[in-house]
Amino acid sequence: MGELGTAELAAAVRIRRRELGLTRADVTAAGGPPVATQTAIEAGNFTPAAEVLETIDTGLNWPPGTAHKALTNPPSCQQLTTPTTLEQHRQIYRELSELGASPATLEHAGHMLEQPLRLAIRHAVATADLQTLLTIDDLLTGTRTPNPRLTTPGTRTQRGKRQRNAAPEISTDAGFTALRDVRLNQGLSLRDVCAKLNALRYANGDRRPVSPGTLSAIETGTRGMSLEMAGMLEQAYGLPRAALSGYVRRRERKRNRETASKAKGATPDSDSPDPTT
Repeated sequence: MGELGTAELAAAVRIRRRELGLTRADVTAAGGPPVATQTAIEAGNFTPAAEVLETIDTGLNWPPGTAHKALTNPPSCQQLTTPTTLEQHRQIYRELSELGASPATLEHAGHMLEQPLRLAIRHAVATADLQTLLTIDDLLTGTRTPNPRLTTPGTRTQRGKRQRNAAPEISTDAGFTALRDVRLNQGLSLRDVCAKLNALRYANGDRRPVSPGTLSAIETGTRGMSLEMAGMLEQAYGLPRAALSGYVRRRERKRNRETASKAKGATPDSDSPDPTT
């Protein structure tokens, strides 16, 4: 299988939902995936499981297999919408660009946009006043300094961000699945999982709550997990025992190194001169 078109699927789902005039809650009520899962799909950073793709077809009134086709054959997503106006052409192209669609998909969408856009610009130039013509001339001759935010899309400053370790993954028959994807494929929000984890903690007499922020940090790898947390997550998701043990060991080794480092720092150095002598 080639590269999965999560960006193309995201654009197709979002455009289809807007065409139907539906909210995400409406799609869920029509048999689609939960709102949290839809949000992740439309953001373009989640690969839905087969059963989730089937619910997308149901919620958006697509023929069976449409969402799967958009994910596994990205250029085909252009067939899921039929743009009839210039604004619809623009919308499709911008959605795909913002979500990082593949070059082949962007090229196809660009060909669809080019002709109506040329006609619209030609008409606008023919009826424009002098100031507008001068503005167009400046843009075409490159006398204006381009906006760096537009010329380098997707760049973000890394200042102040915590260092990330590898995001936790679960070994399955189909390969490895990110812990976040396990949650979304089960249709659970961060708050849903926190409610399960807190219930498990309270049953053991521990009143410290687990927050959505903590769980999100664990999913992205910016925070490690304790043995207790790993066990509770395995119970919450119905995972095999010790499915997350590798990530626990990594954190505990780091903690052991830190403990040893502190103990070493507290021990007087034999090579250092005795300040009392």
